[in-house]
Amino acid sequence: AGVVTADRTELREALAALAAGTAHPALVTGPGSAETGGRLAVMFSGQGSQRPGMGRDLYESFPVYAEALDEVCTALDQHLDTEVPLRDVMFAEPGSEHAALLETTLYTQPALFAHHVAGYRLLQKAGVQPTALIGHSIGELSAAHLTGTLPLA
Repeated sequence: AGVVTADRTELREALAALAAGTAHPALVTGPGSAETGGRLAVMFSGQGSQRPGMGRDLYESFPVYAEALDEVCTALDQHLDTEVPLRDVMFAEPGSEHAALLETTLYTQPALFAHHVAGYRLLQKAGVQPTALIGHSIGELSAAHLTGTLPLA
C-alpha cells in the first residue's frame, strides 16, 4: 500500500486506516495489501536518502520521535570521533558547514539509522504494526535493531 496525501491530518487518518485494515481515499492499494488481508512491511533506506534538516520538524512536533532520536544520538555520539554532535549535523540548515558533514559517511549512516529508529517509534506510537522490517545498506542495520536482533549499544 502507498499513502498519498496533501497534509498531515490526512496522512494521520490514512495511516490509521492502513493500520486498521480499512479503506481510505489516500490509500493506494493492490493485491496483497493490508486492505485485502495482506501483510505490512516497512523498508528502511540506505545512504543517499539523507538531507539537511531531516527529522527536525518531527523532533519539534512529536515527543516520541524526539525521545527516540535523543536516545540513539546519545548512544552514537559516544562512538563518533567528532566534535559536532550527530543531531546538530542532522538539523543543520542547508548550505551550512554542518550540513556539508551530512554528506560524509561518518555522519550519513548514523544519521539515517537515528532517523529510521525515531521514525519507526513514531509509527509504532500511531499503532502501525508491520509484520516485516527490511532495509537497504544502513537500513538493514536499522531493521535488525528494531526487530531486537541488534541492540543499540
